[in-house]
Amino acid sequence: MNGSLRTLASTLPVQWMLPVLGWRWRWRCVAVTGWLSLVSAGVWWLVSRDAPAAAVANTEAEAPGHADSQRLVHAHPAFWHMAPLGLFVYGGSIHGGGLGVGATGAAQGFFVANLSMLPAVAASDVVMPRLIRAGWAGERLSA
Repeated sequence: MNGSLRTLASTLPVQWMLPVLGWRWRWRCVAVTGWLSLVSAGVWWLVSRDAPAAAVANTEAEAPGHADSQRLVHAHPAFWHMAPLGLFVYGGSIHGGGLGVGATGAAQGFFVANLSMLPAVAASDVVMPRLIRAGWAGERLSA
């Protein structure tokens, strides 16, 4: 949901602010994002160093690490079956969405498209945990 809101905020609101603020303000936002990322990494590093060893061991035993979980996803045949579809459909929609309509028209179109996706993302956040608890694991949902 957070990613969808960021995508929504990067369309029409940015187009509205460009005449007032110019384009250079976006680079300041990128710089602030970079600094906040560094601060967040520092906090994570300091806090994770102070965690008790037993708690870390229990967490690692319960769930694979990020790299391991990514390896599991990329090794699964269903991922490679769906990846080209996602690449070409999503890439094609982004590419084609802005053709021939100008900057404002493209911003409006992407705003409407992203706004219409918010209910679907919110619904999946509610429905997916229930489906998984009911035994509808990823294999059954992707088949």
